[in-house]
Amino acid sequence: MEITPIQLNDLMRRFPNFELSYETISHKKVSSSYNICLAIPQGKKCFAWFTFFGDKDVCILLDINREKKICKGTILDVDFKNHLELGTLVYGSLVENEQNEFTFFVIEDIIFYKGIQFKKSSFQEKLGFMNEFMNSVTQQFKTKKSVVFTLPVMWDVQSTEDFDAMTTLPEHINKILPYPTHHVQYRCLIDIKPYLNSVIVKKISFTPVVSETKKVSKHKFETIPLRMDFSKPQYRYPTVFQITADIQYDIYHMFAYGKNSKPVYYNVAYIPNYKTSVFMNSLYRKIKENQNLDFIEESDDEEDFQNTEEDKYVDIDKVLLVECVFNTKFKKWIPLRVVDNSHKIVHISKLCNDFEHFTEKPRYTQQHAQHNTNHHAPYHGQQQQRKPNYNRN
Repeated sequence: MEITPIQLNDLMRRFPNFELSYETISHKKVSSSYNICLAIPQGKKCFAWFTFFGDKDVCILLDINREKKICKGTILDVDFKNHLELGTLVYGSLVENEQNEFTFFVIEDIIFYKGIQFKKSSFQEKLGFMNEFMNSVTQQFKTKKSVVFTLPVMWDVQSTEDFDAMTTLPEHINKILPYPTHHVQYRCLIDIKPYLNSVIVKKISFTPVVSETKKVSKHKFETIPLRMDFSKPQYRYPTVFQITADIQYDIYHMFAYGKNSKPVYYNVAYIPNYKTSVFMNSLYRKIKENQNLDFIEESDDEEDFQNTEEDKYVDIDKVLLVECVFNTKFKKWIPLRVVDNSHKIVHISKLCNDFEHFTEKPRYTQQHAQHNTNHHAPYHGQQQQRKPNYNRN
């Protein structure tokens, strides 16, 4: 049952104050203190709040909009026990099973458990309460509108030294994943540190934006493990990459040229400040706040409210040539300006040492697309993996 705006406004008056665990993007090596990894799913971010509504104990699904504000409330058909209604709040992603139309809530974090807040708790402590939570909710689909809670797939990370963040999922994890993964997240079991996100790169077909002549490119890229060589001269000069946007804010994927003039995935761009973020948003995203900060105070219009697509504010098919400069501290490229297709895209051999993969020189001709130039148990140790049960009971 959907909650009316007036009812939602009343509920928000007693909604607890808190801050989500800080997340950041991994721009350099990951500290060896990060010893567990989670596969974060693609899906709409939301809260599940166990509280009272009138004279009933309920679970309320709270949708979050692009400003990270609660915009919608729905009472879920969920049976639970052990007095979760005393103030239990979890955060996560909604994942829909397209085959049988059932919905899963993949828990990424627990904020409150029966009134207990976990602001200064380690992830190991949280896992224990997540286990109690999973034992308190009924894992059964009663109707097609039911939602079942589950934990994300997670695995341990063993390293005595700092290490590079993964950009592809381990094969043994990829085989058991029951949901599409957006990124992996490194966490510390004992220490309280920010969560580190690393975007997963997949082997996909890549089609640039249609040009004014409606000519569609058949340009494709391949994903290849790279050994970057920061001593190469190219890192000292402004360099042109193909860049596309991700659904996640401030994530932009960079491509160089490789064998047979195919784009080769290089890395994500570095967005160091607000100015760069606004600039990139203006190229790929429809965000009215970019032009006028007063829009932040305005509510979404009806069209925005009804459109629940993840990519409604971003053009993930748009491809631009962008000149970038290298940041020596974070070992990342910063986007500077859009250029036209008369500029040469950098060849991957000028950035990496994997020459065996890139034996041909890049060729960029008119046969390619013209680019748009408009500006549920706890974790218990080594090698244990958690796989959600997605079967109907």
